[in-house]
Amino acid sequence: MAATRISGNERRVLQGIGVSSGVAYGCARLMHEPPGVDEGEPACVDPQSDMMRVRAAMAAVAAALRERSLRAADDMTRAMLAAGARLAEDRGLDKSIMKRLSAGDGVTRAVANAVDGYIERFSKAGGMMAERITDLNVIRSRLIAELRGLPVVVPQHDAVRDIPVILVARDLAPADAAALDPAAVRGLVLEEGGATGHTAILAAERGIPAVVRAHGVLEAAADDSRIVLDGGAGEVIVNPDSADWDCAAERAARRRALLHGGAACAADATDAADAAADVDDSSAMTADGCRILLNANVGTPAEAEEAALAGVDGIGLLRSEFLFLNRSQAPTEAEQAEAYTRAVHAFDGRPVAVRTFDAGADKPLAFARSDGGEASAMSNPALGVRGIRLGMRREDLLDTQLAALADAYRASGNCLKVMAPMVATVQETQWFVDKAHAAGLPYAGIMIETPAAAVQSASLLAVADFASIGTNDLAQYTMAADRLDGSLSDLLDSWQPATLRMIRMTVEGGLVAGKPVGVCGEAAGDPLLALVFAGFGIRSLSMAWRKAAAVRSALRLHSLADCQRMAQAALNARSATEARQSALALADARLRDVL
Repeated sequence: MAATRISGNERRVLQGIGVSSGVAYGCARLMHEPPGVDEGEPACVDPQSDMMRVRAAMAAVAAALRERSLRAADDMTRAMLAAGARLAEDRGLDKSIMKRLSAGDGVTRAVANAVDGYIERFSKAGGMMAERITDLNVIRSRLIAELRGLPVVVPQHDAVRDIPVILVARDLAPADAAALDPAAVRGLVLEEGGATGHTAILAAERGIPAVVRAHGVLEAAADDSRIVLDGGAGEVIVNPDSADWDCAAERAARRRALLHGGAACAADATDAADAAADVDDSSAMTADGCRILLNANVGTPAEAEEAALAGVDGIGLLRSEFLFLNRSQAPTEAEQAEAYTRAVHAFDGRPVAVRTFDAGADKPLAFARSDGGEASAMSNPALGVRGIRLGMRREDLLDTQLAALADAYRASGNCLKVMAPMVATVQETQWFVDKAHAAGLPYAGIMIETPAAAVQSASLLAVADFASIGTNDLAQYTMAADRLDGSLSDLLDSWQPATLRMIRMTVEGGLVAGKPVGVCGEAAGDPLLALVFAGFGIRSLSMAWRKAAAVRSALRLHSLADCQRMAQAALNARSATEARQSALALADARLRDVL
């Protein structure tokens, strides 16, 4: 249902959830509601003939997505668009639509009902399958638009404008978010969406200030409405007054000055080279000289090459799933080795940590099932056979990956490290570390993503060489809340005291074992939370490379003692809001211009 417009140019202040820091101001561009079912269409009387129309529409939508994929600027966008193209021509969807037509549904209603059936199944599956619901909604709207001869609703921007564009939408598919151009779209405001979903992560990786769950923005804003948004605080002002507008401009200028001495900040830079050129000293340390490593989270070798130009210290998380997902056969050792070698060569001696495939259950592989057969769905994917659990059941896949990583380690001479996801026991840790060492990989670590791993981190790190905390999954399992359910964003906030205590407990376990503990979740890119982590004793933070400049600036404004005071204040809090406010109250006033 279309939103009801409010009258006039009333100033409206909306509170959402900030998912990508920075201040943005500009003219709104609304991504309008997609076309719905044609209520006047006749019932189906010739299923075969109508199915020919539907298949032609499916082919057209898939072709358009493939064409966008070929023009995409990076590997992640290409992969997402290609996956959408495959979804548009899915055989199961084809059969479901045909069944609806045979039952008498008109063509657009048959498409809508068939896709709704998929959405219901994906929603019950949870996890990464639930993340595909937004993609399914996009496929439905594009198929219906094609069948009705209507224009497709996609993110648009006017390239010839004096004032930057703020994109406003109900929600945004990850593939569309990945395609946003930071030079043209300076901010993103979503009526819905989740704080830890892929769209939020992609906005942060592209340095686009973003706010999700800004309820009421679609009724408050119109095309060309002026908007000011604070991606750190989650505040959105529609139709701001001149004081709001001037304040946003001043804050943006102060932020640039703090981050890069007045030059374009990383969030405004169009590429990594621009960001690196603005940094005269890329090392991050507190005001009293405590060194903190700032690493990058990347998903492909191309992203690694981009991050390497930005002046970060290394790769704290290379997600290896890009080699495994959306394909019918497992990647070969040679194919994997080439990709890993490309990534480590880009960093030329700086450390690179690769996470073994975190697939299975909610990210099923077409060629892998825990019993060696074909992939199948599970009733509770988030708690199913994923990460190291799949690796232990399909040793052939893990052995090939470790061999490829060892090939890359020998070929590059770089400090390549490997870590296993979803570890929960000492036995799993010992099994993985022994296997990695035997393969020729001297640095074998684990991801801390479950309360089980956090509470016994000292025992796990007596075996593993290092640990890296994945804050998104750790929050999910600590708070028993699906990280992809936007309505649970408050529970999934990394500032939740229970989650903070799990992180602190892990750091203490590392101190007992004498092993390093870092953070590679997106929470590491929150400048204020990064100070708390430093206060806990963490000396390695990994994030989207565009966030590194803000974190670096935050660290330079505070001594280690300041960080420790903020950390203790956050631990003493009774809620996520109180934890954040308590830490902010102790921070340097200039930090507010970085957030």
